[in-house]
Amino acid sequence: MKLIYNKLIHPIHWNQDTILKLTIENKAFYRKFLMELTEQIKNKDEAPFKVMKEGEDVTAKLNVMVDLFHLENTEVAILNSLRTQLVKYLQADYEKVTALKQTIVEIFRECYFDQEFDVFVGDELNLRTFAKVLDISVDFDAPTLVERLVNYIEISHRLELYKVFMLVNLSLYLNKEEIKLFKKEMVQKKIPIILLEFDHTHSSEWETNFIVTENLSELF
Repeated sequence: MKLIYNKLIHPIHWNQDTILKLTIENKAFYRKFLMELTEQIKNKDEAPFKVMKEGEDVTAKLNVMVDLFHLENTEVAILNSLRTQLVKYLQADYEKVTALKQTIVEIFRECYFDQEFDVFVGDELNLRTFAKVLDISVDFDAPTLVERLVNYIEISHRLELYKVFMLVNLSLYLNKEEIKLFKKEMVQKKIPIILLEFDHTHSSEWETNFIVTENLSELF
């Protein structure tokens, strides 16, 4: 994690509050912050460059430091975005914008640093909050049972908690059309599933019979 501020309380307790503070902010925040930086540099005389106001909570800016100014990772995207914003804002030519960009970069390279935190996992850490940390878009408030089931399986799969999902007697909870929709979603998302039905009268156009041994590799 790249930080520009060393007065955060640590060890960080990994709960709902800190998770929400450490997630990436929206685009409006990025634009406003970039404008403030540009304005400061444009009007800067000998006054020290200010990244934050005194007493300001800077957790919302942590990811901005990396995304906008850690050029080794996203050189092209950063240059294009920065050039576009600054040309429009300053009405400057390419050379002036390039020089200003480099000034910003040098300032931030001097003030950001690597910081390790001890992390304690509390009871509040669940799939919902973990998805928020990793910026995984999953609708946990989906209206139907099928959608909620798909969401739960998708995030578990993406977090690599499970690689194969086995569901038993799904027909007791979903009707044929819902099962068909569920299977279609799993195929599109390339998530391997095994459905076991104890009711031999149950059938589906998707159904395939396997002789299952101790080695399940033949299923995939």
